[in-house]
Amino acid sequence: MHKPFLVVVVLALGLLLSQAAVVQACPFCSAVQVTFTEEIKQNEVAVIATLVSRPDDSEKAKKAANGDLSLPQATFEIVEVLKGDKHARPKTTVKTLYFGEAKVGTNFLIMGIVPPKIEWGTPIEVSERGRAYLKDVMKLPAKGVERLTFFQKYLQDPDVLIARDSYDEFATTSYADLKAAKDQIDHAMLVTRLKDIDIDASYRRLYFTLLGIRGSKADVPMLEKMLKSKDREQQVGLDALIACYLTLNGEAGLPLIGDRFIKDQSVEFSDQYQALMALRFVAEEGVISKEKVGEVLRLMLERPKYADQVIPDLARWKDWSVMEKVNDLFRTADDNSLWVREPAINYMRACPLPKAKEYIIDFEKIDPEAFERSKGFFPLKDPKTSPVGEEKNSAAQRPAADGASSSDANGSDAANAKAAMAAAIETLSKDKLANNPPRLAKGSAPPMPLSDDSSSPNTSAGGEVNGREMSDDSEPVSTDALSGTDDSAAAASLPVGSSIATAKPNADWLTMLVLPLAVGLVVTVLVLFLSRGSEKHTAR
Repeated sequence: MHKPFLVVVVLALGLLLSQAAVVQACPFCSAVQVTFTEEIKQNEVAVIATLVSRPDDSEKAKKAANGDLSLPQATFEIVEVLKGDKHARPKTTVKTLYFGEAKVGTNFLIMGIVPPKIEWGTPIEVSERGRAYLKDVMKLPAKGVERLTFFQKYLQDPDVLIARDSYDEFATTSYADLKAAKDQIDHAMLVTRLKDIDIDASYRRLYFTLLGIRGSKADVPMLEKMLKSKDREQQVGLDALIACYLTLNGEAGLPLIGDRFIKDQSVEFSDQYQALMALRFVAEEGVISKEKVGEVLRLMLERPKYADQVIPDLARWKDWSVMEKVNDLFRTADDNSLWVREPAINYMRACPLPKAKEYIIDFEKIDPEAFERSKGFFPLKDPKTSPVGEEKNSAAQRPAADGASSSDANGSDAANAKAAMAAAIETLSKDKLANNPPRLAKGSAPPMPLSDDSSSPNTSAGGEVNGREMSDDSEPVSTDALSGTDDSAAAASLPVGSSIATAKPNADWLTMLVLPLAVGLVVTVLVLFLSRGSEKHTAR
């Protein structure tokens, strides 16, 4: 294996692992892609360069005639170095692939790795305004109020790249840091934009989150009007809207949410689920006591088809007052509510009351298959070492993967090591692309829309998900949540006293910190092992 290739592999894995460790902290925001700051940080060189020439058809034909199958590259002249001035200088040219149709003289942001022979990435077209924006971004502190104040000015910038990057900066900022910037948040701007029904759903969620921090009781009437409206467009970003309303109105807002979105059986499941997410958020953040929020969640137990969504919360919050109701739900479950059985079993496991232990014995006799499946959430022997918030179909349930890891660790088979590394790269790449699609240059492909209203691959308009009816205009909801395998559904698997952040679909902070480091260490060892083997082979 050539060393340059190893360097590229290590850098690529570092990039993917760093993204795996990013905490998606804004509770109702979802980042569209990697921010400019993160992207530049992950590269060793970043420059602003002007397009000098594009390869024409004759050049392509000439290369093909000579048997050269490599793609022809465009030529750019560096006009400004943003990072890596030891490796790049103004007025020098670089070549890289570019398939766009921009005019000669257009500015681009181009980043590269592995100096001194730099591997340049895909050029990203930037306007003069974007160029000035990037220069200012490079001067900002890594975090803090000053940084958020800067990006707030560009949230609705006419330059799409600038607006999108500013949004992503907020989406990846911790909720604690957002609250620290409370006094700098522009309240008037938030109110004005939230009244605009044409605003993107992603922005609405961010603005509701910020209004929950910056707003006051004076904003409650506006929010109540939106919640009571029959106009679906008024309720885009419903989870963040409800969370904002409850944050500002407190306990007094619970009756409206309970009656409007939980008790009302005509409410669509997607709306109901978003209400549950908001209720979890205010409970976990301590805005409203878990006891009071639990009173609203208990209303869901009257609807067997959806009761599985709240049983784990009630178990985690040690609400044993509904033990008999949970017992009844298990025993009376039919084809429309069978998925309630696993969380019901785990509720009884967590419950300290003597009667719960008797019910567990009965449950195993009634439905031994559900009992076995529930162990995936609630390992009986050593719950302390079980993965936090593990899903039914997670990698932890696949013993084959453990076997592969064992083989790699022994280092006895280079083929196994290569296969394991390839699998790790593929897995990490899929995760990377799923959570942070690559930033695309103009001409290469249409950019990913900022809206998160796109349909999930596991849902269909007007169809069903695990028996839950979904309307054509329903709000986007996590597919894991709809399938009953979200973090909250696994929460009842935890022993009493354990904690898990279920207010948003984010991994536990410890898992997010340790897992990437562990995977990174394993992959590094594999790369070094293969490199050593390659050097021995060359020496022979």
